[in-house]
Amino acid sequence: MEKTCDLFRGSSAWFSISTPKTTRAMWVRGGGSVEGADVAEYLFSNDVTSPDTHVLYPGAQIIVFHSDYVRTAFKLAKLPAVTDYALDPWPLIDFWKKLNMEQDHGAEE
Repeated sequence: MEKTCDLFRGSSAWFSISTPKTTRAMWVRGGGSVEGADVAEYLFSNDVTSPDTHVLYPGAQIIVFHSDYVRTAFKLAKLPAVTDYALDPWPLIDFWKKLNMEQDHGAEE
């Protein structure tokens, strides 16, 4: 029988395709529910440039957290400070700049 707990009871989360399926399963075993990004309380990703994550950012005032938060909570058997797991959006900003430069360069040809 798998270990269950109430760490995430009453909380909802969205998980990017960049997060391991085992992390999502841990969230559910911890009592949390999985919802769409538009309604979830927590957004988890392991890579801000993941296709399903970077589309969340344009014009949105959101914070995406690294999914290690879930694993750490299970390991400690308590909730760590979620702010310690906020993903830095700067790699994403650099990604968009590069993408825009490539598109601009392609339009000139």
